[in-house]
Amino acid sequence: MPETSRELAQAVYMSKPSRHPKRVILRLRVNEFDHCPPTEFDHAIRAYLASTGRAADEHQRRMHHSHIEPFQPREMGQRSFHIILDLEQDMLQDPNFERVEHEVHRVRRNRDGTFLVNRISNPAEERNFVQKMRRFTDVFYPWAR
Repeated sequence: MPETSRELAQAVYMSKPSRHPKRVILRLRVNEFDHCPPTEFDHAIRAYLASTGRAADEHQRRMHHSHIEPFQPREMGQRSFHIILDLEQDMLQDPNFERVEHEVHRVRRNRDGTFLVNRISNPAEERNFVQKMRRFTDVFYPWAR
């Protein structure tokens, strides 16, 4: 619990989600979504939003745009797939992706069917992953389209 006014102010600031455009990459496991209805992708997106202190219904209110990577044929042995979220989609028009903040979060399904969402905690690992993903996402997933 915060003891000083400075700590209290910081806790309040940190508890409010930032409202600026950014691209979020959700990294999910194929085997946790195999044979699931498409609504499960929406559940994963809502779990991400809730994990960052945002209202889970922001997705339904179309505040953000989602791009869902299609599954590859089984013989390809795909282990993970991605959902790309353009947060605060209406704040940008055709942005320069070099200047758009990117984040990467792992989404795992718990035994009870709920989702656990964690941002990649190692900044170098996150930067490296974003750099690799941007080769595809910048081309195949235009901002909010």
